[in-house]
Amino acid sequence: MATRFRCSERYVHRLFETTGRSVGEQVNEERIAACTRALLDRNSAHKTIAEIAFTAGFRDISHFNRLFKRRTGLAPREFRRAVAN
Repeated sequence: MATRFRCSERYVHRLFETTGRSVGEQVNEERIAACTRALLDRNSAHKTIAEIAFTAGFRDISHFNRLFKRRTGLAPREFRRAVAN
């Protein structure tokens, strides 16, 4: 992020201090939101949950599953089943 906006990493971290969230927490929140949209999108129905998670930038499916459940209250598989009905 710092490279993209041509500033120091420290500056980016200082900006996020005012939000009460870390840079990593915000990035993960955006990734979870992208995964949620993909799981709701019928055009992504052929993709596995792991493919969706990896496309969003997650490298560990277990970590993704925990974060997703913490945010939505459902595991990704349960969420997909619920919205399919």
